[in-house]
Amino acid sequence: MTWHQPIIERVDTRGEFVYNLEVDEDHSYVAQGIVVHNCDLLAAQNIHGLGPGVYPTRELTPWPAHPNTLSFLVAVFEDEVSEADRAGKETPLQALQRLGPEIRAGVLGATKAEYFDQGLLTRGMLRARLRSVEERLQRQGKLS
Repeated sequence: MTWHQPIIERVDTRGEFVYNLEVDEDHSYVAQGIVVHNCDLLAAQNIHGLGPGVYPTRELTPWPAHPNTLSFLVAVFEDEVSEADRAGKETPLQALQRLGPEIRAGVLGATKAEYFDQGLLTRGMLRARLRSVEERLQRQGKLS
């Protein structure tokens, strides 16, 4: 069961400071009775060579949606993309590899993270439902 917090209020923050808070080793905290989680993976990954955390479209973000998080789109223009951004391009699987096991489990879910650690997960399986992943692995003889 997935629970989504309804949006209470949208506030225009242009010109205001925005802070990224986290609890060491947990990346979540409670703010006014709401559990908040920061997704370092989405913010740090550079799979399109556009810079960390920049995706050409929402559909090209390879990760499953995280419940109870707020994400937003910001325009990035081609002339703002540096050579360092282009050179830092990585695959989704490389991004997962550099994360600690507990964060990987938070992104993929415990079972899919276990499959990743065993080398069974492919890029196409990242956004797929666990049931579909397990059916495929069984067809391939990788799960009993």
